[in-house]
Amino acid sequence: MPILKIEKLTKKYGKTYALNGLDMEVKKGDIYGFVGPNGAGKTTTLRIISGLLKSDGGDLWLDGVRTTKNILKQKSLIGFVPDFFGVYENLNVIEYLEFFAASYGIYGRAGTVRAREVLEMVELSGKEEQMVDSLSRGIQQRLCLARAMIHKPKLLVLDEPNSGLDPRSRKDFQLLLQRLAREDYTILISSHIQICAPASVSSTEVSWYSRESWKTLCLRSTAPIRCASLC
Repeated sequence: MPILKIEKLTKKYGKTYALNGLDMEVKKGDIYGFVGPNGAGKTTTLRIISGLLKSDGGDLWLDGVRTTKNILKQKSLIGFVPDFFGVYENLNVIEYLEFFAASYGIYGRAGTVRAREVLEMVELSGKEEQMVDSLSRGIQQRLCLARAMIHKPKLLVLDEPNSGLDPRSRKDFQLLLQRLAREDYTILISSHIQICAPASVSSTEVSWYSRESWKTLCLRSTAPIRCASLC
């Protein structure tokens, strides 16, 4: 059973279709790349998946649960990492994570324990007392990923996670995501650049989306990344 299944998803802005009959499946343990140019509908799709935007048609299942009309359930299963997150002034790293833990009902010592767990998972142990607004862009991105994992979601959804990162930070972040996938996390990534190079893609579906139809090309290689491409 896929973690995410989408059937005939549509979204219109005025008379223009941002999405017109999108079908997609993401399997458990996948790193699934969702690639296309600016304006192709990637962020619209991710916002609908994350429960931040209402679709105009179609169905969406998360972990076998039809969530089209159950937004609270939908949000509980998703950890969303936007392309840019606002800095919370006067909060250090551990306070930032405890704040979001509390928003998911994880209070007190339990929130602190979970915050330290996710910091270790994203390799930020030892930075608990640093102020959030003093962190580099790459470290902030890892912190935002830790925040998305605080409530143990079934699916991590990342919108343009490489935005603003230098080549070394980009590579380190990709290696981190691959490690999380091996630890049973499922990850959906959108990007306008080809993050899934053929040399590192296995059992890959590359799909070109137009307003009318999907076309699918299957490739083979050596790493557990799937890729859908919108253009």
